Amino acid sequence: MGVQGLWPILWPASDNRSLLEFAANEGFRPQSGPSGGLKLLTVGVDVSTWMHSVCPVSQFNHAGAGPNPELCALFIRLAAVLAMPMHVFFVFDGPGRPPTKRGKHTGGKSHWLSHAFQELLDAFGFRWCQAPGEAEAELAALSQRGFIDMVLTTDNDTLIFGSTCVARCRRFDNIKIYTEHAIAGCQAVHLTRADLVLMALVRSGDYNEGLPGCGIKIAHGLTKYKLAEPLLDAFSTMSRSEFVGFLPGWRNTLRRVLRADPEGLLGRKYTDVASVIPDSFPDYGVLQSYVMPLTSFSSSSSSSANRPCPYHIESRQPSLGALATLCERHFWKAETIVVKMRATIWEGALVRLMCGLPKQLGDQTVANLTLMFIHRSLVNTTGSKLVVYNVRYHGRQFGDAVRTALSLPRSKVTGKLDGPEDEELKYLTLPACVVEYALPVEAQRFTDLSTEQTPALDAGREARERAETRAFLWSDDLPPVPSNSPVSRSNVIDLTTDTDAENAANESDDDSEVEIIIG
Repeated sequence: MGVQGLWPILWPASDNRSLLEFAANEGFRPQSGPSGGLKLLTVGVDVSTWMHSVCPVSQFNHAGAGPNPELCALFIRLAAVLAMPMHVFFVFDGPGRPPTKRGKHTGGKSHWLSHAFQELLDAFGFRWCQAPGEAEAELAALSQRGFIDMVLTTDNDTLIFGSTCVARCRRFDNIKIYTEHAIAGCQAVHLTRADLVLMALVRSGDYNEGLPGCGIKIAHGLTKYKLAEPLLDAFSTMSRSEFVGFLPGWRNTLRRVLRADPEGLLGRKYTDVASVIPDSFPDYGVLQSYVMPLTSFSSSSSSSANRPCPYHIESRQPSLGALATLCERHFWKAETIVVKMRATIWEGALVRLMCGLPKQLGDQTVANLTLMFIHRSLVNTTGSKLVVYNVRYHGRQFGDAVRTALSLPRSKVTGKLDGPEDEELKYLTLPACVVEYALPVEAQRFTDLSTEQTPALDAGREARERAETRAFLWSDDLPPVPSNSPVSRSNVIDLTTDTDAENAANESDDDSEVEIIIG
């Protein structure tokens, strides 16, 4: 939870974006040089916030929500981030976390969803770890050292621990991004990490009750008197005995500010709050929990800041067979899994494949994909716009990987994209950066055929409602394409030949199948 009332204080420094758009426009970086490769946005996730958020989903009708509704909700959420071109690293709380938070015993046992969630993460190809202490502190340490680009959470404690970039996320299509530079530089906020620690001490946080009568407005006002930096400097540089000797003078300054408000920065005098400050404030252990929490980098050695990352963070491709097996075990019947995974997993699996992520050990999924370009368009997202390609995709190989794992008959569909609808065909909306990275020549050839400017498309109400669970913009019902437009369903580039753009535009529907071999 962190400090109650802190998010509204920080709001002016936030940047509202769609997570998909941010990953595609800001985090997608093809690398130059002889080695090449691709750098993706790397996002760290505090697992406890996800597991706790799905538990109330079915508490009023658990029996009517189907088998394992909590785990199924996590599956859908993972499927959403799978379709975003980014690495996602999940961190679980560890055995060294504080025994009490907000006066409640945290217990020594793991969350009851932890084991099954870890199995899902492995099958999806996402990396995870168990922190030595609190997950938020571990994520902040990884953020400070540049091993992850952003922390995805609903808990502002991660900022207090020192994360350089935090995305407050309740919906993937509308996240609020906070960076330490924006928080410190925004005139309406102007808070440093030391200020955030001071606010947690006086207002109350996960480890302390704060000062009686001190609300978030008073806490924010106290930061304007520059009390935080001297406190943290003393704590970080002095021995414990020296720090204890430093505290009386600092406490008296705090009391004087509250009693007199000498510069008028608080707006009024708070003598009642000043009178209840105990001589034990601030508690050394509480301050240590915020400033020097237990992490993988905790060490008395001065070289700990240069220590290499102890984890493998970059994601892999999903194992469709493993996912199908888990779905059958936990929440779906075998005969429905191919159709359900087609709706939830195919798009993400294709994005991961086109980004060139490595396969998991033992994964034998064939990477021969049948794809048809339909049109390239611009969609509105929260705070910005995103260029996408609409394609028609035949996922026979993906479907057969699922059928093999479930001991079902393999598909008899031949992979025709211009034939009747069947369970393998699907319309997909892929970020342009992914398509143009994996298929630069083919994407450029298709774009050159589009002689008229495709109008900007609003995502629309239906797509946005679907984005609440799918977390990015796509629709089975594609926007209509004018019959006289060169960007039509019959204009398909044959990616398996050297046919130039002019001839490709005149090819018949019978030759509209395209086999793309990736990786």
